Amino acid sequence: MNINFKVLIIDNRPQRKYSSGYRISIEDINSIEMYSKVGMVSTSIEGLRDELSPYRLIAIHRSYLTENDYIGINDLMDYAKSEKDKYFILFSGGITQNIISDNILYVNAGDFYSENLAEFIKKFLEGNIDYPLQQFLYGNSWRLPFLLELRQYLWLPKNPGNDKKIETVVKVLGDKYKNISLDEINKDIKKEKLLFYSNAENFDNQ
Repeated sequence: MNINFKVLIIDNRPQRKYSSGYRISIEDINSIEMYSKVGMVSTSIEGLRDELSPYRLIAIHRSYLTENDYIGINDLMDYAKSEKDKYFILFSGGITQNIISDNILYVNAGDFYSENLAEFIKKFLEGNIDYPLQQFLYGNSWRLPFLLELRQYLWLPKNPGNDKKIETVVKVLGDKYKNISLDEINKDIKKEKLLFYSNAENFDNQ
């Protein structure tokens, strides 16, 4: 285990993890800390920074923040955006569309407590995942959101800001994509989608 990859899960209803029908064995992973009603006590960004400093991956159920007089959701997101070397997951049954924004994943609680969660956390703790949020959502097809992002940028008019964004995505995908055409990107997107949808347990085979 990489000592710099501690994981924290905060949920005011820990029994929620069984609602999907899968018995999630995250309790067997010693490096997981799971808070129930007793958890964060910080009411300021600085307090939160100290409290969460030991953790590299932090997952919080949205209702924990709304039902307690601790830090608010907006403050937590501001803190998350300032901690670029950490990964944050905000999960809730009320989230209907899973979205990655920089180092924050907004995900439905049923998708968070999936059968792949324990295996994902084990790999994360070993330091074997380069793009954790993408791999959590897409497994073997983790390149898919980057391909979709690149296609979107190529559709837009050329400008310095857009070129910088393309350069950033290309660093992730590889030099093959420096001068790639939209037709070629669409072919790769189709392949990744077929891989994703044809493998219901797409993380287990990595």
